[in-house]
Amino acid sequence: MGLLLAAGIFGAVNIVRMSYNRDLSIILKETSALKGQAYHNIPIYSDYISNKREKKLRTHLLKDHLKAAEAMNLEAAGNRESIERQIKEKLVVKMIRDKNSLFYFYNLPRENRYLREFTLKGLVNLGKEFQKTLASRGFNGKVKFAVTSALRGEDYQKSLRKRNRNAVALSSHAFGISFDVFFDEYFVVIDKPEESFVTESSRLDDLRGQSGYLLGGALRRQFKAAMAETLIRLQDEGKLYVILEKRQRCFHVTILK
Repeated sequence: MGLLLAAGIFGAVNIVRMSYNRDLSIILKETSALKGQAYHNIPIYSDYISNKREKKLRTHLLKDHLKAAEAMNLEAAGNRESIERQIKEKLVVKMIRDKNSLFYFYNLPRENRYLREFTLKGLVNLGKEFQKTLASRGFNGKVKFAVTSALRGEDYQKSLRKRNRNAVALSSHAFGISFDVFFDEYFVVIDKPEESFVTESSRLDDLRGQSGYLLGGALRRQFKAAMAETLIRLQDEGKLYVILEKRQRCFHVTILK
């Protein structure tokens, strides 16, 4: 009886191990396929960018972004108390991120994760349009981009100026209509296999997560080109203004209402 029980346990362990290895093989195969799609179909940023395209990324500078806020008659956020009042009055809304979101936060303090409602919709739409650009380029995976800045109050802006020469006294961030996209950081979603042989495995979940960040980093030059292409197109359509900020390695985006 003991031998039969031991044999049964050994057999079950072997099945789990084989299933784990098959799932692992599928994940690695998908990662390799996505990498190949990007390498073969999406140009790196230095090959994509041209004088004409870079000019478009710097056509509407801060003055135009502030004029957009002025045209909408929006109130700038002052100190923390002013921000809390705007939150209470629902003039700005919280940026909620879940597993379906196409963006994630990168060094963005929780207390600054707020935007105007229409700006948040514009951010969500940017994620969808970014996916369309990738798909049109022959990339079938889902890619999330990093948001590094959103609503900034007067106090935050003052502290930022001490360490960032690009920071100005009054930014369009103060009006909740702008956010920054960090163009050197992305996350590629590695989905769980549809026919998964392992029902639960934190190790496999960790592997998919780590692979997603590593793949996003390895392909950041391709994804930066795709993001620039998306932003230029949306700006041409009159939906936003974009500024390429080289020192801070981000695209400063203002959504137009």
